[in-house]
Amino acid sequence: MHVAINGWFWSQPHVGSGQYVRRLVPALRQARPDLTITLIVPSGSGVGHVPDGVSVIETDGGRGKLGKVWFEQQRFPAAVKACKADLAFVPYWGAPLSSPVPLVTMVLDVIAAVLPEYAASFGAA
Repeated sequence: MHVAINGWFWSQPHVGSGQYVRRLVPALRQARPDLTITLIVPSGSGVGHVPDGVSVIETDGGRGKLGKVWFEQQRFPAAVKACKADLAFVPYWGAPLSSPVPLVTMVLDVIAAVLPEYAASFGAA
């Protein structure tokens, strides 16, 4: 099986989603060495070290709020299709509206939905 992982937060190891994905990928490699993993990141994000056996695809597109939406909705699904993954995985709320393959999304932090004072703006999520 080939899993493509949204790596938007890979280069942000000090935020919750960055910590999660940076621990998840090596754990998957250890639990399932036969699993093919591709980390899809926006270009210029400074990927740094990835575990052995994990491929990286850098997509075009910028950073910032609009760049994030473009990456989530257009570039990530296009890269999933291009690398011929069997499953797409988004480790945070930013799943694409349409995916070329089955999609799994993790919703790990709902504090902004439960306590409005934590949701400073639309871009805070």
